[in-house]
Amino acid sequence: MKREHFDSYIKEHYPQEISDLRISDEALNRIMQLNRNSPSTKVGKRILLSYVLVLLLLAISIPVTAYAAATIYSAVYEKVKNSGMTKDEISDLADVLEGLNYSADDIEAMEPVQRNEDGQSYGIDILNADLIAAVADNGKQGYVYRKDLEPEDFKNPEEAAEYSADRSAFRIKVYKKDGKTVIGYFTVGSGKNNDN
Repeated sequence: MKREHFDSYIKEHYPQEISDLRISDEALNRIMQLNRNSPSTKVGKRILLSYVLVLLLLAISIPVTAYAAATIYSAVYEKVKNSGMTKDEISDLADVLEGLNYSADDIEAMEPVQRNEDGQSYGIDILNADLIAAVADNGKQGYVYRKDLEPEDFKNPEEAAEYSADRSAFRIKVYKKDGKTVIGYFTVGSGKNNDN
């Protein structure tokens, strides 16, 4: 440390009685040497280095995490842009898919949600389409209405499990993408055997 820096530091940080004292260059050099070799200075340097490393890790991880989230959102958007979903709904869906550990590549491999002439969305279940892709009992590929698969709103998981356990298997219609033309039936669940 140069004398000018030392003198100005003392004047800024100490009372006038101390800052008015003059110190010889030899004493100043000895103080600086002791300061460099003191254990507290070494600990301080280690703490400072630790802070710098933590900040560096944060600076690296935040953009990576933000990039991954943006990539998943972008992939979801491309798959559902024709579905009529709002930005908030797309963002919520992206969060759900990310929470289920879907990657952007997984999402990009999915068939996109489309709209039929009546404005209904059709596609795979995970992308929240109105008409969900299904294979009829006769082997034909088509779509079932989400509302037919989820006939009731449940207040909790126990209520849904009770509903499923008490219910026998049931059949729902499978449609072409127009949501009108029936091409077969889809059997949902097995439920309890009521023939006993």
